[in-house]
Amino acid sequence: MKPKQKITKRRFFLLITFLLFTTYATSKTFKKVNYQDISILGSDLFSVNDIVANSSLNFPTPLIFVKTTYIEKELKENLSLENVSVFRQVFPFGLKVLIQTRTPIAYSEKFFKGKKITGFVDEEGVFINEKYIDQVNSKNLSSKVFGWKENFRETLSQILHFQKDNDVEFISITF
Repeated sequence: MKPKQKITKRRFFLLITFLLFTTYATSKTFKKVNYQDISILGSDLFSVNDIVANSSLNFPTPLIFVKTTYIEKELKENLSLENVSVFRQVFPFGLKVLIQTRTPIAYSEKFFKGKKITGFVDEEGVFINEKYIDQVNSKNLSSKVFGWKENFRETLSQILHFQKDNDVEFISITF
C-alpha cells in the first residue's frame, strides 16, 4: 500500500468518527430533560422540587430549549440566593445547578399580604426566608429587624455595614 493511500484511509476514518460523534452529541441536545436529570451542587438546603417550583422549568423539555440565564435570574430572586449558575450538560446528560447561598447576619420579620413571614437578612439587606437557611449558623444571631420592606433594603444594608465595620451591635432595628 502506498503512503498516500494510508493517509487517505486515516482521514476517512477520522472524518467518519467525527461525524458519528457530532451526530451523537446533537441527538443528546434534543433529548428531553426530566427531574432525575437535574443535579444540585453547593447547598443541601434545596431540592429539585424547590428549583422547579421557583423557576419556569417545565418537564419534559429538550435540553437545547432550556433558558439557563432566565432560570438563573428567577432562582436568584425567588430563593434569595447570592449566586446561581445553571449549565446544560451533554456528557453526562442533564442540567447542573450551582448554588451559593447568602449568609444571614440578623433575624427578620416582614409582612406580605397581611401575613407575617419570618426569616433572616444578609449583609446587603436582602430578606431570606427561614426555610432556605442553614439552622446551625442562624442560632447565634443577636440582631433583629422588624418590618423589613424592599424599599428600605439599601438603608438597612448601610446600617448592617456600619455595625460590622465599627464593631457595634444593634439589638433591634424597626421600620
